[in-house]
Amino acid sequence: MYRLIIFFVLFIFLNSSKLYAQNMMEEHSFWLLIEKAWEVLPELDSRRKAALENNIEKLASLENQSASVSNKLYEILYAENQESIIQFIYRLEEKLFKIDREEIHEVLDGSEDFFLYNRGFIVGMGKNYYEMVDKEPEKAVPDVAFPELCFVGYKVYKDKFGEEFERGQYHNIETFSNSEGW
Repeated sequence: MYRLIIFFVLFIFLNSSKLYAQNMMEEHSFWLLIEKAWEVLPELDSRRKAALENNIEKLASLENQSASVSNKLYEILYAENQESIIQFIYRLEEKLFKIDREEIHEVLDGSEDFFLYNRGFIVGMGKNYYEMVDKEPEKAVPDVAFPELCFVGYKVYKDKFGEEFERGQYHNIETFSNSEGW
């Protein structure tokens, strides 16, 4: 009986991991969608790339333009099919969850909500900045936010399919959700 229970638990765990992997957008595809949103705004994209190469502190000057980037990302996602939108949401939730960590919060500070929006900024600036901050939290730019990015996938899903997306099925994006990071 004990072996049967262990087998059953392992079966469920392995199958849920496979389902999670199948529902997750490829990492490369996720970052391509973020980059496409920037590319259709060439002046902003140029400023972002220059800041990433020369002075990451200048990324803060892009905060006021986050709605423009989010709107472009909304348009790009809206053109995708339901499965792609769901996969994007899962990947975004994973990225926000992964950087929900104390050592990053110490650099960025702020309230629970603002720290979520800070993490949205980190993801929204693209793969290079995200990976830089993930590895070296002290390189995070404080006092900047990109709240629209945190919710763009949910908004597209609701607008396109007329129903709320069930959030946090695999990763909760709220601050302090990543217990390993705190």
